Amino acid sequence: MASAITCNNPNISLAELLNSILVLNADTGDVGLRTVTQATDFADITPVVNCNMPPLSIEDIIRRAIVLDDDGQPAINLVIGS
Repeated sequence: MASAITCNNPNISLAELLNSILVLNADTGDVGLRTVTQATDFADITPVVNCNMPPLSIEDIIRRAIVLDDDGQPAINLVIGS
């Protein structure tokens, strides 16, 4: 399977991208999605798409929200306001 979006592989398919974040907890057998969290002030959180802009496609949203974690593994980036 191909790796996540990188400088070497910017055209990974959506199915490959989603498969790259699907993980298994070997201890419990639970399946889930690899995530990372990023804490920031609520004031620093702004919409990517404003009201006067056309909406992004589901694929564009997913591609923008998946990042590489500290170990270089693809993960959904959750921005948490505080």
